[in-house]
Amino acid sequence: MLFCSPNKLTASMQAGKEFYFMSNANNAKSKTTKIHKSDVNFSAFEKITEKEVYQIGSLSCLIGHIVYFIIFNLLNVPVLAGYNMFSMIFYVMLTYILTKVKRRSSFIFAALAEITVFACLSIRYVGWNKGFALFLIFILPIPFFMPLKKFSVPYILSAVIISIFTVMKTYMMNVESYYTFSDSINNAMYLMNIFFGAFILIYISSIYMVNREMMHLKIKAKNESLQKLASVDPLTQLFNRRAMMDFLKIIQSYSEESGNPYVIGLGDIDDFKHINDTYGHYAGDEILRNISEILTECVPSEGYVCRWGGEEFLFAVPSANCEAGKRIAENIIEKLRSKQFTIDEQKITATMTIGICEVAAGDDFEKHIIIADNRLYAGKHNGKNQVVTKD
Repeated sequence: MLFCSPNKLTASMQAGKEFYFMSNANNAKSKTTKIHKSDVNFSAFEKITEKEVYQIGSLSCLIGHIVYFIIFNLLNVPVLAGYNMFSMIFYVMLTYILTKVKRRSSFIFAALAEITVFACLSIRYVGWNKGFALFLIFILPIPFFMPLKKFSVPYILSAVIISIFTVMKTYMMNVESYYTFSDSINNAMYLMNIFFGAFILIYISSIYMVNREMMHLKIKAKNESLQKLASVDPLTQLFNRRAMMDFLKIIQSYSEESGNPYVIGLGDIDDFKHINDTYGHYAGDEILRNISEILTECVPSEGYVCRWGGEEFLFAVPSANCEAGKRIAENIIEKLRSKQFTIDEQKITATMTIGICEVAAGDDFEKHIIIADNRLYAGKHNGKNQVVTKD
């Protein structure tokens, strides 16, 4: 019998499984690994290629310069209208070139240079108070987001941008701009420049953030995959011996807290060598996979199953006594007796002998595994295909 209600037991063991997931990133009875992501589904960005990211940025700059071209034409500032015409051609060519080349990071430098020149020309022709100097502030952090080989490059670029900003500010204190506008136009232009400048910074920052999160998720998935390889038997998809020992420690700690015993069952496929020799190792592997599925079905969800080694399997069920373990083992054997495995049109039957041992709270489970093993081999000597619960 079980010593606590199923709901309480399931909740209790679920906590143990959660602990194991955190430490080993795997549930052996689950065929998939769960990755806990942040609230934002960054995997939605996986299909966006690097080329598309650069093209979006180039097209955004193109749209911005179209807007400025229209504005400076309306304000009758031919020099800046002409420069924006040049910038429009530049970004059209850049968008096309980005589809043809593989190494694209250098185009960010070209865009930064173009934005810097645009800011300086605009400051000179329409004045400092129109917000064009903000572009120099907004592009300042961008080099630090770029994947550069030399650590010093972002600092050098930042120093250049700050120097240009300082020079332009000092220069504009001593000269008048070529064009002046009403306060309403000045304010509208200032707000527009804040919008475009902030868009540039947010765009680059978003690329960096998404790339960082995607890399984090890939590393996490890779680590969990490696942990799964270390914890799960690749043939049967059950726990391997190492992982089962960890889980037995968790069961033992719960047993000591609750005072309830738990049961261990150690089973061995009868005459497995004969199956391999007669039908081949492929057939033997199929038998192992099929028997693993039977074991998984028969062992309660609060218990765990592992491939102990070769054709040996071990299961453990918390808060259960010897009688409960015997019923589980007899169910496994009965399913095996009634099942024929069809492998390459050959009908194959298999049986199993299982040794059961109850572990009292505080006892050493490794010693009881040996006891279960001795009972298993006693059953082998007494005819196989049976459950043994006593010495």
